[in-house]
Amino acid sequence: MRGAGFGLYDVEFRSPIESDRINDAFRDIYTDIGEATIRAQYIENKISSIGSDISYQEQQQTINMLAVSGILTAANTHYDTAVGGLLYWNAYNISSVVSCTGRHDPVVGDVSLPWRQAWTQLPLYKNEYGEYESTSDVTITIGGTGVLKPHDAWDMVDNNPETTWVTTYPTDPGLVEVILTMPNNFSNTVNSVLVNPFPVGGCMVTNLYYDSDTGWMVPDGFEVSPYPRRYYFSRSSISGNSGVKFKLKATPLYDSLGNLVYVIGMKDVDISLVEFGSTATFTVKLESGNTINNITYVNVGYTFDGIETGNIKPMSVKLSANSDGSSPIYNSLSDAHPFPGTAGISSIPAGGVTTLWAIFTLTKLNGNTPVVRDITVRYN
Repeated sequence: MRGAGFGLYDVEFRSPIESDRINDAFRDIYTDIGEATIRAQYIENKISSIGSDISYQEQQQTINMLAVSGILTAANTHYDTAVGGLLYWNAYNISSVVSCTGRHDPVVGDVSLPWRQAWTQLPLYKNEYGEYESTSDVTITIGGTGVLKPHDAWDMVDNNPETTWVTTYPTDPGLVEVILTMPNNFSNTVNSVLVNPFPVGGCMVTNLYYDSDTGWMVPDGFEVSPYPRRYYFSRSSISGNSGVKFKLKATPLYDSLGNLVYVIGMKDVDISLVEFGSTATFTVKLESGNTINNITYVNVGYTFDGIETGNIKPMSVKLSANSDGSSPIYNSLSDAHPFPGTAGISSIPAGGVTTLWAIFTLTKLNGNTPVVRDITVRYN
């Protein structure tokens, strides 16, 4: 057997050639151990960071649930005693959507026309661990100070919502401005911007702008919000580098040592160009615990950054007593929208119903998409 005896070992393994091979093998092993150690440290840092992020989000979730409970209690008392019943759906909810040919994104809470193609302005590459990162072509300024790699601020521009940029302050920092500048590697035209603040429901996006040839622009339908949002707008050209600017308001939470800190963060930011399909429909099931005899109010929360021309509407909705729309009760094309309903709509089957179907139609106008976020229906 090779190397079994001392003499054989001397002859076969101590020769200059074999010695070089052994040295090469040990160098490879040493290199592999070093790389494995670096990888283990990388994973350990990731786990520590994720653990901290989970702690912040769990604290914020508790706060959010208490707030929602109070709102629902107040709404239930108000609508039951004063105005009547309330049916409400928003696009963060997927369980009530029974069919959809559009693009329903429950992460950002909207339904738009289907995407045919999309081009992000983020220049991405795969690092040595097989994970996507943004290149250093992106510049990031936080609170007036530029940050350089390595820095977890790049976690918000890696097109990966599982990674998060988070920073804390011992006292309330006020509004913290973040500016991202991206090279126009793919297109000098954009029509969509995404912000996904962290912790969800806590850190507030108070201002948002995208860069254009006419300066910083506020996207159509922008709302101050602590929740993920994607905004669509008319195509905007930029001759230089594209950019996104936003301000964040911190949320007070506790760190691992029990100290009160003010937390801001962002899971994902993107600015992109999206090509849309022409039309889409989707149906939402609205269920009530009470009998619906009369519709008194209908309002769809939607945005459209364009001019409505002629009789073609970017968004229309019908309320029906059945899912195929064959028993229409309300139609935004023929009835007012929002529907004030002082007299109400009483074309409901005798004896009333406990379920309504909201059937939406979306139509592309001038290349733009309508964006539906919610619907509110009141009844008695």
